[in-house]
Amino acid sequence: MKKQIIIKSDSLKLIMKILHIEDNKSISEPIGIFLESNDHKYSSETNGRKGLDLIRENHYDVILLDLSMPEFSGFDVIDGLVKDGSIKNEKIVVLTASTLTPDEMNDLRSKGVHSSLGKPILHEKLLEKLKLIEEGHTITTNVN
Repeated sequence: MKKQIIIKSDSLKLIMKILHIEDNKSISEPIGIFLESNDHKYSSETNGRKGLDLIRENHYDVILLDLSMPEFSGFDVIDGLVKDGSIKNEKIVVLTASTLTPDEMNDLRSKGVHSSLGKPILHEKLLEKLKLIEEGHTITTNVN
């Protein structure tokens, strides 16, 4: 799939296709509005299992993944992608209201997670994270 490039503010910017797997619409809806206002293609899913299916059926430039969801958590999504080997093709940013220990983050990175953002999600931090991914940076440190 070709990525579209638009010119905005005298710089090149990639339009990213972003999937947000988050059970709380009061979190996903404002993020969706913000990302779409910045010209990204945004979709969301409230169910972790359905989100995993979407990842397997489609290509996304970035996946924003809530770790704490009922029934099928973000950890379950990650484990499903690790099990079928497809995690290596994904750029996953985990979102969490909890503080991840260095060991927990290292474990997630070893599985193929790109990075994390702490909740509440600050829009400027999210844009910084997307810019790092857009520029081709691989696994990065936790930004809260």
